[in-house]
Amino acid sequence: MKNRTGLPTAFGRLAWLCVWAIGLAAAAGFSPRVAAFSSADSSAKLAVPRGDNYNDLLFSDPFGVMLPHSRYQPRITRDSSSNVIEDTSYGVRNPEMGGATCFGVDWSRIFHAGEDLYAGQVDSLASTENTEVRAVADGVVKFAPSTFNYPGFVVIIEHSLRSGEKVYSVYAHLKGPLNVKAGQQVKRGQLLGKVMYLAYSGNYPQYHPSRDDSHLHFEIRQFYSGANIYPYPYGYCNKAGNVPGVGYTYPAGPDGFPSSSQHYINPYVFIYYHQGRTYLPQVFGQ
Repeated sequence: MKNRTGLPTAFGRLAWLCVWAIGLAAAAGFSPRVAAFSSADSSAKLAVPRGDNYNDLLFSDPFGVMLPHSRYQPRITRDSSSNVIEDTSYGVRNPEMGGATCFGVDWSRIFHAGEDLYAGQVDSLASTENTEVRAVADGVVKFAPSTFNYPGFVVIIEHSLRSGEKVYSVYAHLKGPLNVKAGQQVKRGQLLGKVMYLAYSGNYPQYHPSRDDSHLHFEIRQFYSGANIYPYPYGYCNKAGNVPGVGYTYPAGPDGFPSSSQHYINPYVFIYYHQGRTYLPQVFGQ
């Protein structure tokens, strides 16, 4: 900011210092959503492969936006007594879900290995159906068959970090036809497909009047195939052709599953820490 003589004003210098300080705080991870992580999520931060935050592979959210500006979020719903009855965040047990699972326990007891992302809360008119889903970073498509439908199609992309580590982004509940195929090189922001329609089938239909449960199930993990990751006595969850996996873990949470060196990662935390020097302008919408 400059005055009419072209010289910086004291206010301008102060404003720039404030912008710089806020930008540094944001780059360090102080956003409302990051600050709200539980103690379980805090341990996940330590497991995030960071590399060099300024020179590493650049990531955005699965809708092509830099965090924390995405309007797509996990959905958290409370009943009339303020009890959480739905939570589609990473690493949580979702009380909304019920029924038998391959783990031999109710759906509400198993841990979510990714995030279910919605365009709005249950009282919102926004639907996630037909939302364009995009690659979160440069990489190679490893999985995008037109015959796999569980429901919807799934895309898995391999990303190579500067450190030599590989991470995999997983995009599920897509409608056909997909816009990519296995073996294809993709760039960050490239269109993969669109979110399919999903009808609500949870325990609390009275809180979901639209019955529209369309969402993107999104994961970041350090392994490619989830087809054979569950040990005895949970082998019923292993299926040879199910490379995406079941999207949940039990009895352990996803931060150390299936092993301490190869496991699921909190997607929001990972992407937040892999936005490099482009972060500061994004904070202020430039």
